[in-house]
Amino acid sequence: MIPLSIQGAKYFCGQFSGSTATATAIRDCFITVLSKRKSFKEGEQAFVEYKDSLLREADRCFFLAVTCFRRALDLFSSASVFWAHVSLYYSSWFAAHSALGMFGCWVHGDGKVVQVKNDSPGLQEFSVTKNYPIQHSGSHQFFWDAYYNAMNAFVLWTDPALQLAVKPISSSPTWLIDKRNQINYQTILAFKLMDDYQASFDPANFPSSLHGDVATQFQLARAMLLFCAERAREFGLKTDIYPATITRERAIRDMIFNISPCNLAHHSEETKLTI
Repeated sequence: MIPLSIQGAKYFCGQFSGSTATATAIRDCFITVLSKRKSFKEGEQAFVEYKDSLLREADRCFFLAVTCFRRALDLFSSASVFWAHVSLYYSSWFAAHSALGMFGCWVHGDGKVVQVKNDSPGLQEFSVTKNYPIQHSGSHQFFWDAYYNAMNAFVLWTDPALQLAVKPISSSPTWLIDKRNQINYQTILAFKLMDDYQASFDPANFPSSLHGDVATQFQLARAMLLFCAERAREFGLKTDIYPATITRERAIRDMIFNISPCNLAHHSEETKLTI
């Protein structure tokens, strides 16, 4: 998968027009605008609609990645650590979509891909592939394979502290989804994670007291978020997904970090469920 270069991404992200319908999802844009095309380029309305839809999607995905990461921290208790792991997976998932969007690429799990054909500012062009070669079965597996294929172009350029954001764990592009599936669908592994947590977790020594796959997942999600934040600042990502009077910084602070969870424990049916 071919992404924009750094300079190409700066240009692409800086060209958000806001002239297209804000309610158009990138998937709908593909279906209605791009599905019958093999390519599109600057100067065409299809380019404007794709760019605006994709950059809005990248902006939304960054917000969702941050909130999944923040709420995962509330789940670090023995009974819910398995869901902390899953929440960190989705933080990584949304962050990866955000990163790909800023580099001009879009992936749909059934083999649909939009990638770069011409990177040059002023002449940018994208190709549309409906049957991209799939190395792995499953929509998430396909996405991660395409993601790491695109990010390979930036491995040498990325800060060593953030290499987890661009290089697959153990050279396996499907490591993230493989581990999520194990935790999510094999209850014995979810309970094993609880046992490990109880044996070693120390909140005063977080995240160093995390071990095994959940420790890797935490570090990976964190690296992906920081990588995305750096790219959003560097590329000047700015869209209209928030009200005109609210910046992305304020939305993230007010809606994610400065808000206390609702105290709904009294709805937990404790007396009926402690059987």
